[in-house]
Amino acid sequence: MYPGGTLIWERYVSKNLKYPDRASIKSIQGTVIVCFTVDESGNTNDYSIIMSVEYSLDQEAIPVIKNSYLWIPAHNGKMINV
Repeated sequence: MYPGGTLIWERYVSKNLKYPDRASIKSIQGTVIVCFTVDESGNTNDYSIIMSVEYSLDQEAIPVIKNSYLWIPAHNGKMINV
């Protein structure tokens, strides 16, 4: 879970996502879905695009996640990767 929940995550993305010129010029829009792992320390890693829109949008999505604050890791009696 992102610290503060979904609303805080949405604010973070809105503030930090820069719309690529290439997509803007071509009027390309859509939702990129990125799969990633949150490790037991709350770091994100193992990024992969599972729903692509256009290369420049895909490439902008991953750094937004990489540069996010530490996430709250899942736990099952102890912190685990998920």
